[in-house]
Amino acid sequence: MTTLSKILVPIDGSEAAYTAFQEAIRIAKLNDASLIIYNAVDDFIRYGNVEYSTHLFEYSRNVADENMQKYQAEADQAGVDAQSKIEKGDPRRGILEEAQASDVDLIVIGSTGKSNIERVMMGSVSEYVVRHAKCNVLITH
Repeated sequence: MTTLSKILVPIDGSEAAYTAFQEAIRIAKLNDASLIIYNAVDDFIRYGNVEYSTHLFEYSRNVADENMQKYQAEADQAGVDAQSKIEKGDPRRGILEEAQASDVDLIVIGSTGKSNIERVMMGSVSEYVVRHAKCNVLITH
């Protein structure tokens, strides 16, 4: 059986991400593991208009900050050692880079997130993570 000491849970403000977060809390408590609550905020530059992209990024970053405070407070209340990270960039790559840099044992991720446009254009984040992660991945529904 795999020993879990560090778990990464990517969030994006969606219901699916919150479900994954709740499962990650449960697993962390069962294994006395620490949790990394991670949010990659896309800069949207690849979609065109730079000025609009900048405003959209700033708005998304503010929403991410608010969400992260709520998630961090819930983890603290559950008694789970958790750290929060918000980074700028493509969520798919960011999740994998964070998992590797932090040497996590497990990624717990929701089956679908907020970005329907990105899913249509590039495929789902969870699918990408499953295909490329070097550690175990649990997808929640």
